[in-house]
Amino acid sequence: MKKTLILSLIPAFFACAGTEEGADKPKPELASDWKSSIDYVEPAAGGRWTEVQVVESAHPYTNRLTREWTVSGNADTTQMRVVLERFELEAGYDFLTVSGATNTELTGTRTGEEVVVDGNRVTLRFTTDASVTGWGFRARVFRREACICPAIANPVCGVDGQTYSNSCAAQCAGVAIAQQGRCNGQVWTSVAQVIESAHPYTNNLTRTWPVSEGGATSIRVHFTRIETERGYDFVRILDANNRVVASYTGSQTDVTSPAVSGGSLTIQLTSDGSVTGYGFQVDRYDVAGGCTSDAECSAGNSCVQVQCIRAPCFASCQPTANGYTDVTVAQLDGDPARYSGQRVRVVAEPGAPGAACTRRACQPSNPCCNTCTATLEIGENIALRDSSDGEYGCRGNECTWGSTCREFRPEQNGRYQFEGTFMVDSFGAKRFLIDEFRAVDCQRGGCSSHLCGNTSGLISTCEFRPEYACYQAATCEAQGTGHCAFTDTPALQMCLAGARAEVVSATDTPLSIPDNNTTGVSSRIAVTTSGAVNELRVSVDIAHTYRGDLRVVVYSPSGRQHVMHDRTGGSADGLSLIDIPALTFTGESRTGSWRLQVIDGAGQDVGTLNSWSLRFD
Repeated sequence: MKKTLILSLIPAFFACAGTEEGADKPKPELASDWKSSIDYVEPAAGGRWTEVQVVESAHPYTNRLTREWTVSGNADTTQMRVVLERFELEAGYDFLTVSGATNTELTGTRTGEEVVVDGNRVTLRFTTDASVTGWGFRARVFRREACICPAIANPVCGVDGQTYSNSCAAQCAGVAIAQQGRCNGQVWTSVAQVIESAHPYTNNLTRTWPVSEGGATSIRVHFTRIETERGYDFVRILDANNRVVASYTGSQTDVTSPAVSGGSLTIQLTSDGSVTGYGFQVDRYDVAGGCTSDAECSAGNSCVQVQCIRAPCFASCQPTANGYTDVTVAQLDGDPARYSGQRVRVVAEPGAPGAACTRRACQPSNPCCNTCTATLEIGENIALRDSSDGEYGCRGNECTWGSTCREFRPEQNGRYQFEGTFMVDSFGAKRFLIDEFRAVDCQRGGCSSHLCGNTSGLISTCEFRPEYACYQAATCEAQGTGHCAFTDTPALQMCLAGARAEVVSATDTPLSIPDNNTTGVSSRIAVTTSGAVNELRVSVDIAHTYRGDLRVVVYSPSGRQHVMHDRTGGSADGLSLIDIPALTFTGESRTGSWRLQVIDGAGQDVGTLNSWSLRFD
């Protein structure tokens, strides 16, 4: 019955198909930039997609056909992706089945869609019935490998405005690189605005949507969804000079465009003569503008946030409240008399010309009488002094850096911003009396990015410790001391406490608890790590029908005991103790055999020691 119906409709079908895409209508060649466009949008979290093979049917295909293609990735492949560059089958009768860990059956017109399957192999099975054919399909198959990056600190700035530890980390996050080195600190402000094409858009279309924000120095847009005929229809980002900044084709979600210099950009949608899709939708645009630091302002001005009626509000250079004038070391060296007596701000890397620490006679209550034989300097013999014009060197108890005094001491190499009064005496000696100092180049370093310092290339041993992972979410910045460090937050402290903890659980449980028995049952945990107990917490889980019968005691390897529970709780069922502090063992060695004893001191009710564990913090 199906075949008869189809044959009766064939003349009418082709009579109406003059302007629609059919089996005999040739498709335009792929746009010359379609592959570079896909290359731009293909990176995704978890690894970059790499094309493996193009699979396609005959055009048009034949009836009564069964054909199968199997495409494999390498041993490290975690997913396979089938992108339907063009797909036109007889709907409901001819099928392409994409098989991997799951099966997906496709029919009809599905150009621009894609299927992702887990594993390193995908099979495409094409079947047709006895009547009516179509153009067929062309599919590109990609593989994705697990994304693993070396722990090398070589910062790059992504188009999303975030700094990544290296280019591999940016690629794994699916972010294109805007520049080498850290981002320049610009702050993005989001403006909610919906911009969208028709859904679906039409054929033979060229349309633009301008986006602008007065006063902005950079602008970008965020797409919630892009869906066009892959390789033929494009969504492009144009700058103020109508140059193409980015080009997208196919299906994508959650896409942030590269930043465009200036306060305006244009979204352009172009389509060819056949096959359309959803189009695109933008939910916001982001802008940055104004100044981002005092260094961008002229002398006597600083970068401050001003009030405004409508967001976004950009910071601007305003007269400095404290009256510091921005100068360079070269200016102070070149014309010191001009700046003598002035309050200045300068960025420089201090040095110590042959400084040697010498112990001087002092009292234990005043360790800061120890000092260096030379002070720190910047430029050509500009001595750094404290605000009282006192020596500003490497002071400290027993000629070490550590002391309770507040002094400038460069903990790492690197540049600092100094604010203070510049002085030149009658003999030409130059002194800089420092009011405040602050590191300006705080950045991560070390093999695991767990160091925070005021210079690049910080080196550490390449051993990994669990607590290093906690610093990935921490902020490396100048602290109240003026030096670089990770900002201390409750979340960081909690993470570090958990990372440094060692939890050891019993392996000989569950154990039945003898009823009305003074010996009870014992379970042991062997602890092999060395070191003294700082803080020990014990967890115990017991199933019992009368909690008041139970006495629970923990014994250290030395035999010291700590009573966890002693026949309280009456007739309540079960006993669950979670992370109970055992301060009795503080200072003892953690190495050796720890024992938990459970005694049921009354008859009738019985139970089981399900589990117990020790947590060393």
